Parts: sequence; structure tokens; C-alpha cells
Amino acid sequence: MQIEILSPGILSLIQDAGRFGQHAIGLTSGGPMDPTAFKWANRLLNNDQNATAIETTVGGIKIKSHGTTRVAITGAKVAVKINGKVQPQWQSLDLIMGDELELGYA
Repeated sequence: MQIEILSPGILSLIQDAGRFGQHAIGLTSGGPMDPTAFKWANRLLNNDQNATAIETTVGGIKIKSHGTTRVAITGAKVAVKINGKVQPQWQSLDLIMGDELELGYA
């Protein structure tokens, strides 16, 4: 899968599930702000439970697909569009080369 970030939105980060048990050496757990949404996105995509995800805090991200891939939009309710057509959240969505995925603002 290859994607191009056309617009990053207000704050978008690459997140994994976090690292636990490392506080003694000064590392915080990290991980997603919404662990439930993170876990469900990976389940919907049949990914490993610790697969990285793009987490956007407020929305406004716009992505172009440079191949065939599958995405899942979970978390707070936002407008989801692929090529300008409204799409549902909380299910997997297929993208093909040239598709543009856009999230509104939460």
C-alpha cells in the first residue's frame, strides 16, 4: 500500500498500540488516544492488534491512494468521503489507485 497525504488535517500521527512495562526506564506507554477505536480499526481490517494506524485528532485529513488498499474509519463521528461520495464509518472501505479519502472535522 502506498498513500500520499494531500492534507494532514490539524494533528495526524502514526500510532501503534503502545509499549507497556517500560516506565522504570523513563518511557511512557504511548499509544492511541482512543484505544477502542484503534483496536476496532485493526479488527475490521484483519490486522495484527498492534498494527500502526493514522490517528487524526480533529479531522481534516485528505489522502490519495497510489494502489489498492483497505481502510477503516473509527472513533468520533466525522464526514467520510471517497472521491466526494459519503461513506460509512466502523466498517472496512476499499480504495483503488487514484481514490481520494477525505475526513471532515469532529
